[in-house]
Amino acid sequence: MNELNNFKERFSPEAKSILIAAQKIALSLGQEMSSKHILAAIVSAKGTLSADLLEEENVTPGKMNKLLSLKKQSSETKILKPSISSDGAETIKLAFTKAKKYNHSRLGSEHLLLAIVSDKELAAHALLKSNGADIKLIKEKIVSLFDE
Repeated sequence: MNELNNFKERFSPEAKSILIAAQKIALSLGQEMSSKHILAAIVSAKGTLSADLLEEENVTPGKMNKLLSLKKQSSETKILKPSISSDGAETIKLAFTKAKKYNHSRLGSEHLLLAIVSDKELAAHALLKSNGADIKLIKEKIVSLFDE
């Protein structure tokens, strides 16, 4: 139990809020939380650096909601309890790896976004790409902030 609490403590309050919002989005669609839901929650987190970076790339909450609502119609099995897909788990795992790489003690929204733009296998990466976002530019901006 202590290990779980230590793990939770490594999330910034902002990242905790984003992950809670992502889980709510996923549940509202009857889906497991994935990188797409995490991305949607980041986009909706007004005033955060990550949301601002995405807005600069014209990735808006309205666009994300529209894309996710299309997925709702095609969902076959409804998820009724909070759960996370392998894609969602990989996003969080990679975000922790990125935070560790930059010697950051807490995982923030920027680490979650960096994970998404760094891994072409994540569903959210493809969603950003299909939205016309300059993934390379987003990644460069985050990395340059971390390198300062």
